[in-house]
Amino acid sequence: MPSFMQRYIEAITNVKGDGNCGYRVIALDSRNNEHDFQLIKDDMLNELMLHEDDYLNIYGDEKRLTYITQALLPSKRKTRHGGVALIEKWFTFPDMGHTAASILNRVVVNLTKHGDCVTFFPLRGSTPEDPSSHIVCLGSIPGHYFYVKLKDGCPIPLMCPQWRKHCSPEAAAWESYILDRQTKFHELMKAEIGDNKTNIGVGSKFDDPLVL
Repeated sequence: MPSFMQRYIEAITNVKGDGNCGYRVIALDSRNNEHDFQLIKDDMLNELMLHEDDYLNIYGDEKRLTYITQALLPSKRKTRHGGVALIEKWFTFPDMGHTAASILNRVVVNLTKHGDCVTFFPLRGSTPEDPSSHIVCLGSIPGHYFYVKLKDGCPIPLMCPQWRKHCSPEAAAWESYILDRQTKFHELMKAEIGDNKTNIGVGSKFDDPLVL
């Protein structure tokens, strides 16, 4: 993840690398048990089915919506060697960021150096009493996610651009609580890029999802 974020990390927890690691991170944060990952997949699938038209507008076509829906359904094929889930069943950014944020009513953050750091807000519903503390962060390296517990008030990446176009009026309030922290992240990222002469993204390339 970006080097400047290291001082804002309270703890990092690894989860089982069986192809369900993204769902396991979310289960660990929301249910305090990574083994409840199947319940997270079920909730995400229900979210897609209940708000199909909304997600069709976000994904842009039926083909992408079908792919994400199928990823959340039980596999009809055998798992890979060692019991690892098939790649088409893995958690992906940015595709599933909106869904995860919406079922949790939390901000979902992806930190990585292998793609774009990006933030997802819930698509609908009102903000909780203390929105700035409702954040779950997934750190990612090629082939694996891990749980990152961030310190209060830390910088977070810029939001996925599709959110502002498709969120409800009530959900739009999320941005005002997080904007200063996103500005700080952007400034620190620019400084790090300048220091290291490397190009680390701060937005979301929606057509090129990070597949882990």
